[in-house]
Amino acid sequence: MIKKIVLLFFLLLKITYPVTNYENFEDSFIQIKCGDLQDNFFMVKYDIETNKVYIGLNSLFYFLELYTLEVRLKEMKVVGVLGNKNINIKFNSDEAFIMENSLYVDLEAIKEKLNFRKITFNYENLSISMIPNFTLPYEMREKSKIERLRLDAQNGGEDELDIVMPAKLLTPGFLKVNWYKYDLQEKSYNLEYEYGTQFLYGNLYLNGDIEPKHRINYGNLTYSNIWENNDLVLGSFSMVSPNFINIGSDIIGISFRDENTYMTRDGGVTIIKGEAENAQVIELYREYTLIDYIYPTSKNFEFKIVDGVLNSDYILKIYYNDGRIEEKRVFSLTDMDILQKGKNRTSLQLGKNSNNGNPQGIFHTYYGVTDNLTLGLGVMELTSFENRKYNFLQNDILFNTRHKEYPTLVTYRNFYENNQSENSYNLIIEQKLKSYTLRYLHESYSPFIYEENRLKDYTSMTIGKNFEKNSIEIGVNNKRLFEKSGEYKSDNLYLGWYTSIFSPLSFSLKMEKDLYRGYNYNVFYPSISYSGILSLIIDGEIGKERAEEKYTQNYSIRLNKRDIKIIEDKLYLDIGIFARYSSISERFRYGITFDIEWDNYIHMEVTSKTNISENKERTTTNSIETSKLVNLSSPISKVDNTASVSSAWLYGRVYFDKNGNHIFDSGDTPLSGVEVLIDNKGFITDKNGNYIADSIAGDKIFTVDLNRKTLDPSYKNSDGKIKVKSRESATLKLDIPVQPISILSGNIILTDEFTEKQFVQNLSLITIFLEKDGEIVAETDPEFDGMYFFEDVLPGKYTIRFNYLGYENVKFSRDSIEVNINNSENGEYFEGLDTDMIKGKEEMK
Repeated sequence: MIKKIVLLFFLLLKITYPVTNYENFEDSFIQIKCGDLQDNFFMVKYDIETNKVYIGLNSLFYFLELYTLEVRLKEMKVVGVLGNKNINIKFNSDEAFIMENSLYVDLEAIKEKLNFRKITFNYENLSISMIPNFTLPYEMREKSKIERLRLDAQNGGEDELDIVMPAKLLTPGFLKVNWYKYDLQEKSYNLEYEYGTQFLYGNLYLNGDIEPKHRINYGNLTYSNIWENNDLVLGSFSMVSPNFINIGSDIIGISFRDENTYMTRDGGVTIIKGEAENAQVIELYREYTLIDYIYPTSKNFEFKIVDGVLNSDYILKIYYNDGRIEEKRVFSLTDMDILQKGKNRTSLQLGKNSNNGNPQGIFHTYYGVTDNLTLGLGVMELTSFENRKYNFLQNDILFNTRHKEYPTLVTYRNFYENNQSENSYNLIIEQKLKSYTLRYLHESYSPFIYEENRLKDYTSMTIGKNFEKNSIEIGVNNKRLFEKSGEYKSDNLYLGWYTSIFSPLSFSLKMEKDLYRGYNYNVFYPSISYSGILSLIIDGEIGKERAEEKYTQNYSIRLNKRDIKIIEDKLYLDIGIFARYSSISERFRYGITFDIEWDNYIHMEVTSKTNISENKERTTTNSIETSKLVNLSSPISKVDNTASVSSAWLYGRVYFDKNGNHIFDSGDTPLSGVEVLIDNKGFITDKNGNYIADSIAGDKIFTVDLNRKTLDPSYKNSDGKIKVKSRESATLKLDIPVQPISILSGNIILTDEFTEKQFVQNLSLITIFLEKDGEIVAETDPEFDGMYFFEDVLPGKYTIRFNYLGYENVKFSRDSIEVNINNSENGEYFEGLDTDMIKGKEEMK
């Protein structure tokens, strides 16, 4: 009997009851959000008695842009494609109802049957938040847009450019003269020059000395992106060669390759090389932590990191003399060599060392056999600094699983030395397991190589993990080194921790245990860095050999404060402080550097350095540096003397275009005090409406716009944002016309053919387009009462077009409205651009 009662109880629980009394449910207008989509006036049905919310599926699918789904009212079904899957879902009468030609479904049923991860209703704020388990159409568009931008960046993005600065046979170019006196107490001084111009449709750059001896130090003719993103360089360049051979990097010859900042890792040493012309300071970050910075003395720079850490990613922050700040992610050569199926990349570098004339040559080609497998073949004829000649045949195998969650990368490079018939190789295996990174590296070198570089083989195994602005890495390194007296081993075990949880203050601690030649050495490397209003690095080294009783301690501090304003736009001060302490000598060594920069007719830097050595001897050196930049095509123009000779220039006039012909005529009015924005850097027009925008990076894509806050509110740039691709040492004249803007407004009017509820529901499914010359230039949605408007409309002939995206047979008394806006001194306000909402002829029968 009890079993029967229990069974009956469960059967009663299974009985469902249809939604009733839904005619009395309240129409509530709430806010609905899903990702970046938001509607602040979304209508739902609300049941006061049960506190349930029901959403009309037609309106929901329109909001989510799910136009591949169809609602079948009679069957209470949804059919179509959702998340790349065909669906056929039926809703029960206890979770949905039909009203006003729409299927209303409660939130829980939508979550379960339409594959939403989470749907919440906030009763206080009257808002619904939705998180789907599938990709929404707008997300696909954004992802596609990002991919297009990435491809545009790779390909130069020239298809969507408005203007490309043309290459020219010859231009006057730019000349910068630099005068240095490194010690005011000495008589000697240096006089140097830099020259950049367009020559033979390429970019010519020269750098040389006038005093004390006339010579050209560095010069090349570059043709950028000449083929497959490769640059053709004739003259001086940096050769990309294996790090186990020291050939030097300053080569004179011909280079055909992709010039990028890159990173190599060999024998536990990470080397980062690149170019940054006109850079004042370059900062290097690892896992959000500032680990080093340099003041480059030429366009080529190099960082060498010898702490054995191999799992980290690096970011460069480059501060240019002209005020630009650029961030670059550093790619390894392995990352750059991986190709998609059918793609290839070829590089050729031939030349000789500029200092000793040693011949050097490298040819390399890569081909993507599949999306996962890339093969490479190279030939190298190299001469080391010790005049040892190498003839290599290089083979590369790169395998990448491209798995989204657990990617694996295997890189094998074999170097066959033809003269000695010897093999050397590098093997790298990288595996990512969610937030963990595992890395195995093995390098083995033949006698002909290790006799010169002393490294026979190197093995490293590391595991790292990133979490919430923290990074931990554990590693084991083993080296076998060669000396004439024999070989010896060096083993190293380390644990590193980096954190920027208190950003911009960062901390790191590395603990090492070194075993070599019978020594057992323990050492700790604490470090603190700060990057904000100033740059600060404090490094320590606390070590002890097992047989010793005391730890040795060494500390260093570097502090740099840039651009302290004394007189705005004229006088700035840089301060640099360094100090070192060693427990062995128990003495401090420190120094202070003052740089005063004065920029008016010329740019001037006055530097004072004071060093106090360990024996307390004080040495002070005062120096002065001046530089003057001249645009040889307009020598008397006011210029930014901190700009590079390779920078591009943009100049022209901002004016009120009275007749709208985009040409500055006698009747047009120049506009003074208007800010021209070049990638958000401002340049102000003078009293004649003229502007000069210098310091634009060469071979880059930038946008030109006007700061609306510096314009009359009723005016607007006639051409909108203009996308331009610059060219090194090039100039371009670009006049910017301004015209008055108008406002268009109207109403979608309710007729007797619809109830007010139907009218509001239909409005949520209407988009209004503004077209010019057959293209959509703007779109808007009507307000809850049917009103719509377009702002900032320039003169011209337009068509307003009304578009209903719902399933009902909704039409308009006027599907489109023609508007003609004449050019005048002031903009106009157009109103009364109305249309009636009506039913189609089929329903009116």
